[in-house]
Amino acid sequence: MALSDYEKGFIEALIDSEGCLTINFLKQKTSSNFRIRCLLEITNVNLEILQKARKIIGGNIILKKLKPPRKDVYVLHVSHNNLRKYLPLLDLIVKKRQKEIVLEVLKNLNGPYGFEAAGRGRKRPEWKEDLFKKFKLEIHLLNKRGRNCT
Repeated sequence: MALSDYEKGFIEALIDSEGCLTINFLKQKTSSNFRIRCLLEITNVNLEILQKARKIIGGNIILKKLKPPRKDVYVLHVSHNNLRKYLPLLDLIVKKRQKEIVLEVLKNLNGPYGFEAAGRGRKRPEWKEDLFKKFKLEIHLLNKRGRNCT
């Protein structure tokens, strides 16, 4: 799906300023393997901005209640399927490396819903496990940038 220049610029600015691209490892109940999920979260106190973004790239909006004196915030979650469609179309500046990592992980994933599915009795190759762990660590360190990291 193509984005207009306006939509593309709007989403790029929103992701670079308010977004967070992450890779999550989810423990499976039935296996020692983990599942991998790529996710974009955009957080803002203004619901209208996130509703506009959701119309463009999809996703779900949730209300996250914070303890006073902080304001409650809305979070737009965009999952792997929509990331596969829209992320390659975007020219990010601040989150450029995170975008590259997420696209590389999505390219290496197989199985339904963007999860790594080892299948019955099959185990994911060790080199792939190490690759995903390396990507997760790198994206975690990139996302910490700007905070007081020691």
